[in-house]
Amino acid sequence: MPYVYALIVKAASTGAASQFCGWRDRVVAIVPEEVGPKESKIIRALAGGGIEAVHTCTVLDASGTCARWVTGLALEYGSGDEAIASDTPRPPGMAQSVVSAWLMREAGEAQLQQARHSLKFGLAGYAAT
Repeated sequence: MPYVYALIVKAASTGAASQFCGWRDRVVAIVPEEVGPKESKIIRALAGGGIEAVHTCTVLDASGTCARWVTGLALEYGSGDEAIASDTPRPPGMAQSVVSAWLMREAGEAQLQQARHSLKFGLAGYAAT
């Protein structure tokens, strides 16, 4: 697991990752590709120590995928059925709900920021014509 965590931390610290969120060694990151500003890789550290990456073609798809994965992680750290069925070590006591709520807020905030930016950019094109 240290290698996976180090890879994602390196991407975040060098500026390669445009967004990242997680808890301890479970991190989700958006890494824009050099091919174009819209294409990205979404990378996440899995509970078993592996890494998963998917390619997205639009910024809204990247933001949505990242938010889904972070929300899934929040559910694993929470106190519901997903958490009970998960192998993810959870924080003790009240920290479970704090970590879960924080991750959900981060996921929602990232999606909201991207939606605002996309709407502003898209509607500006209509105003110019």
